[in-house]
Amino acid sequence: MKITQNSTTSKKAIILSVVLVLVAAAGVAAYLSFSRNTPTTEDVSAPTQEQLDEAQKTKQETIENDTETGTPSPKEETEPTPQSTLSLTIPYADTTRLTTLITGVNTGTCRLTLTDGTNTLTQDAAIQPGPSSSTCKGFSYTLPSAGNWTATVTATTESGLAGSATTALKAN
Repeated sequence: MKITQNSTTSKKAIILSVVLVLVAAAGVAAYLSFSRNTPTTEDVSAPTQEQLDEAQKTKQETIENDTETGTPSPKEETEPTPQSTLSLTIPYADTTRLTTLITGVNTGTCRLTLTDGTNTLTQDAAIQPGPSSSTCKGFSYTLPSAGNWTATVTATTESGLAGSATTALKAN
């Protein structure tokens, strides 16, 4: 009686070992092919005269097309779309001063009117333009009597836009 199990088991072990070695070799080969730092073959030298001439030609064609279609070139300034009113807010107010915020960059004048129903105080200030918005240069005042006051700021730009904002004040 012959025992054949040993040879079958050893054949399976040999085949499994060969498969594992092949899988490991394929993994190492894949890693090496993807992890290589190969130098670029792209030419990064200064542009040739032909490339410079082509760029200048494209630029000139773009300028001519913009002129024909009426599209302003980047160097041309366009007038902003006119507004019909001026947006004005009062972000801070107390019994001695208040601040304003005007959307857009503007120049002109501001008028502060303080009233308690009996007394009325007015002050004028210039509009101070900023990089993206404007403000009234500032108002400081002393309310002459205790009670409820109304502060109204009206701003008028040199171009004729006008806007106003109102806030309530309580003087003790």
